[in-house]
Amino acid sequence: MKEKQHTASQRPAVDRFSLVVGLLFCSFAGGALYAALGGNLDPRVWNVALPVFLVALGIIGLVLARRT
Repeated sequence: MKEKQHTASQRPAVDRFSLVVGLLFCSFAGGALYAALGGNLDPRVWNVALPVFLVALGIIGLVLARRT
């Protein structure tokens, strides 16, 4: 099977789903590591940080969808 070769003017396609899911899992892993090392965050911080993070992931997905 031949692989597609990209010229300088062509960019390889971005797998948006994998990018968003990978960022989501990395954030959960970072939060778990922080908690395991004794970090303590106020629940009010989570009430703001989680929705902001999810909105940012959505914006990244939209931007990447527009480029393709």
